[in-house]
Amino acid sequence: MQYQIQASIQPNGHEHGYSVEILKSNQTQLYTSIAVFDGKPIKFKEGQKCEISYYFGAIQYVYQVHFVEVLTETEEFIGGDNPSSSIQYLHFVIDSVQFHKNLRGAKRELVDFNVFVSDAKGEYHGKVLDRSATGLKIRLNTQLAKKKVKVFYFDQSGENVEVKGKVTWEKEGQIYYYYGIELD
Repeated sequence: MQYQIQASIQPNGHEHGYSVEILKSNQTQLYTSIAVFDGKPIKFKEGQKCEISYYFGAIQYVYQVHFVEVLTETEEFIGGDNPSSSIQYLHFVIDSVQFHKNLRGAKRELVDFNVFVSDAKGEYHGKVLDRSATGLKIRLNTQLAKKKVKVFYFDQSGENVEVKGKVTWEKEGQIYYYYGIELD
C-alpha cells in the first residue's frame, strides 16, 4: 500500500518521538521518511527497535518495528510522479501491530515543551509530548498524586500556556510516568 501518513517514531532509548511520514507499507515492512531533529537526521542502528504510531479517526495504530537500512530509490517507488527524482527513506520490518482507541478523538501535534504541573499535593517538572485541542500527553519524572492538575508551559512561539485538566490515563515506564490530560 502506498500513501503518506503523518506519524511519530520513537526509537528505544530516546526520550521523545520524532515526526515522519509513512511512505509505503505491506504486511511485513514499513518505509518512512527520514526522521529529523534540530535539522539533522536521526541515526538508526541495524536491528534497533522502534515504535511507529499514527492516528486515523478514532484509532491509534502502533507498530513495533526494527530498523533495517536507509534506502535511496526513485520517487516513483513511493507512488510519486517523478521517476527521475531520488529520495532517501528508512526501511523497517514490522514485528507487531496494535490498535488503540484514540481517547481524545482529536488531531494531535507532536511537541517537545518543558512543562510544570501542579496538583493539590505537589509540583512536578517534565515534558509535553503531544497536544490537541482537547488534551495533552505529558511525561514526568515522578508520579502525580491527584487527578486534577494545572499545567504550565511555553509553546513554540514563546507564549505562556496555562491550562487546567484531569488525568484520564497513566502509564508507568522504566524511567518516566506518562499521563493523558483532558483539558477543562
